Amino acid sequence: MRRLQDRESGTPRWSAQAKFTTPVPPAGLFRSLASTAAVLDVGCGNGRALAYLADRGFRDLIGIDLSGELVRQARTQVPIARLLVCRSEAIALATASIDLALCMAVLSYSVADVEARRVVAELYRVVRPGKSLYLTDFAEDPDLRCHYVANSNRLGCWGIVRTQYGIVRHRTLDHLLKLFHGWQPVDCRSEPLLTWSNRMQPGVVVTLRRGAS
Repeated sequence: MRRLQDRESGTPRWSAQAKFTTPVPPAGLFRSLASTAAVLDVGCGNGRALAYLADRGFRDLIGIDLSGELVRQARTQVPIARLLVCRSEAIALATASIDLALCMAVLSYSVADVEARRVVAELYRVVRPGKSLYLTDFAEDPDLRCHYVANSNRLGCWGIVRTQYGIVRHRTLDHLLKLFHGWQPVDCRSEPLLTWSNRMQPGVVVTLRRGAS
């Protein structure tokens, strides 16, 4: 599956000039959280979501990203946050240390399911039992079927699209949920999301609760 990873030195091509369009999480997601809750943003980019949370009084904020440049931008935006350059399948945090994890438009860059499951396993490790994960991602788009077919014939994997930012994989909601063994779906819905090229595309928005074991 190495050929499915369009990365240079472990960093997606888009990271240096990223334009983040995924909506910040809804306010209702945080109503039951104390301001002292530990919130992790996986693939935090330039810190946009963390800044949103800091403005709402949260103080224990952690962000991780592959791009050192984006982490530097995030430190400027959110000086109170703890920011780390690391991979989402090897999160440099203690086990059961997070009350809420955010994973927004990240798993589509884990093209192979085996890679995506490593990310899910790390999220399961760092999130406390009974606590939550908020996930958004781009879903399969009927308008891109010709790309899926062409890339499936070449790469043996359905849902692949080559973009100016690298290779991504679009999965259905059912496909995504099958990756999250040990998590209980709380809210799952389909919702259009704005892409980096300013195009509305089918998306999924999911809240899951980590199992107790």
